Amino acid sequence: MDSIIHELGRHRAEKYLCDKYLRDGIVGRLLAVGLVLILAIQVSACNGGGGGSGGGQGDVQQAPQDYSGSGSRGSAPAPAPYVPPPPVTTAAAVLPDTGCDAKWPRRVRPNAQTAGELKYVDLIIACVNDSTGSLSLTNNSDMVWVFQSTPPVTLSQEKAAPEVTAFHEMAVATRLYAYSFMAPTETISVSSPPSTFEWVINPDLSLAWTLQSFALKQVEKKAVAAARTYLTSGSPVRQAIWDCSKAVYDASMKVPKVLSSQYDPAELLKEGLGMTKSSVTCAQSWKTAAQRAAEAATPMPPYAQLTTEAETALKGGGELAQKSTGLLEGLAATATKFCKFSSRC
Repeated sequence: MDSIIHELGRHRAEKYLCDKYLRDGIVGRLLAVGLVLILAIQVSACNGGGGGSGGGQGDVQQAPQDYSGSGSRGSAPAPAPYVPPPPVTTAAAVLPDTGCDAKWPRRVRPNAQTAGELKYVDLIIACVNDSTGSLSLTNNSDMVWVFQSTPPVTLSQEKAAPEVTAFHEMAVATRLYAYSFMAPTETISVSSPPSTFEWVINPDLSLAWTLQSFALKQVEKKAVAAARTYLTSGSPVRQAIWDCSKAVYDASMKVPKVLSSQYDPAELLKEGLGMTKSSVTCAQSWKTAAQRAAEAATPMPPYAQLTTEAETALKGGGELAQKSTGLLEGLAATATKFCKFSSRC
């Protein structure tokens, strides 16, 4: 009996020791795990700078990434640095001055020797290209201007209405004027520097231009189709207008002194048209052309109608009267320059 009790006591003691060992082992391991976690949190807080100013107690802040070495362990790749686009180096567009264009952008004012001359000089729009030194000129006056230089300058026609081109062709065909000139509304360019030449009113060419413009208007009143044939080589309308324009030019050329009472543009227009003297060149040519035009179904006004219209336009404030007065005033205002190159002063 005693041995049995002893055996039971031993078993109970062993069970108690085993249970205690198990309990103590589990608790120990749990305590160890807890301790490790607490240590890890403390280490993380120290490395993260949690003690910085402004950080609340218990806050965990992530350390800023270091982009100085993209290959360093544990750091994110560095983003590509911002590179601004290259500056635009193309030259800004140059806005041309009023009356000029991109090829000749800068406007210059031609020199005027007198106050009266300034009015007429300002009717010529002069624009310069500073890179090439070339010049463009646009004639906004009612007169023809010629160029004076030694040696003669070479002009290039930039803009011209069809009647301007026809007038140049007439000057060549009838040997009116062998040198360069600039008709009303025309734009020309000169490669020579402005200081190497001058432009001057030519009274004879100016009167011939006035007659051509007036005669062409009379034809247009009668028939636009006939007026268009003026631009066709060999047409009767062209031949008539050329002959009458040349007759006026010749009458003007006969006056020895332009800056005198002898020179009367209105009377010279009448003379060239055959209205006051026995000059029949214009009359005969016009009558022949009118007959040929009628046969070609492109009628033009008869010669009698042309002279009647001219008589009216030469009175008072008529077109030809105004152009005649304007030519005299222009010659008087630019007399200094005109006399510099002409012996007809």
